[in-house]
Amino acid sequence: MDQWYIPITILPGICLLILSTSSLLIALNGEIFELCRDQTQIEVVRKKIAQLERLSKAMVLLYISAALMVLSGILSAFELKISSLSLSFISMISGVALTLGGLFLLILYATHAVTIRKDQYELLLNERRKD
Repeated sequence: MDQWYIPITILPGICLLILSTSSLLIALNGEIFELCRDQTQIEVVRKKIAQLERLSKAMVLLYISAALMVLSGILSAFELKISSLSLSFISMISGVALTLGGLFLLILYATHAVTIRKDQYELLLNERRKD
């Protein structure tokens, strides 16, 4: 792979995913902290902690993916090869696969977030009806 700049061009997109995921993680962490004060929403807190785990796993995959893209660019500059496959190509394909895994976890996060929010609102409505 003579073009070292290909994996480096993908890197900003992965970094934007990391940035948005870390913002989600910080917001979710704050929301869990606030919900922990309210003892009536324990089940919602459990579900949100599971969401926090999904986000953390997605971030790990994205971090590794970013590292593999940088490594791919560096290896491409040195043109190191194992048999007919270049290490740069293997590193880049691994990075893309891990990015896809991270995106899959973010999709799971988003679909579960709607369900959790719905459960949370139903719990609040039921509490208000009791009053």
